[in-house]
Amino acid sequence: FVTRIWTYLWQERLPLLVILGCFIFSGFLVSPLRNVPLIDDWTYVWSVENLIKTGHLAVLDWNGHYPILQILLGGLVSLLFGFSFGVLRLLTVSLAIVGCMALYLTLREAELDRERSLLGALTLAVNPVFFCLSFSFMTDVPFLSMMTIALLFYVAGTRRESQALLWMGGLFAV
Repeated sequence: FVTRIWTYLWQERLPLLVILGCFIFSGFLVSPLRNVPLIDDWTYVWSVENLIKTGHLAVLDWNGHYPILQILLGGLVSLLFGFSFGVLRLLTVSLAIVGCMALYLTLREAELDRERSLLGALTLAVNPVFFCLSFSFMTDVPFLSMMTIALLFYVAGTRRESQALLWMGGLFAV
């Protein structure tokens, strides 16, 4: 099973590398490692910092929702690479890359050719709202990325009549 996935991804390596390259190039333009808050990402960063310092999951009353997965991932990344706005932004950029790649693969699963699938993924990547939020620690991009990953598994599971892939879609949807 894993061998088939790697073979499939290897066949799609060039478009996936183009998506990765788009974000790497953008990173040089944006300089995401600056240790300053952007928009309202300080509220989510506070939750990560609190988790690291106290070991307890807490969310400010100011937040309208509870991004538990993002806080846990942020805590893990901060423990591995150090705590800063920049490190947490790199987590969001990584999720944006994976989300755009998942969109590309979903379009391929829908039997679009490589060029159109890549155009669709790059359209998401350069969408002004998605682009700006990709370089913050806001919750929109991680949510959208999890949604596109879930959609990929749902489409692939339906096309291949695989319950395991459908369950994976459900896992990412949750």
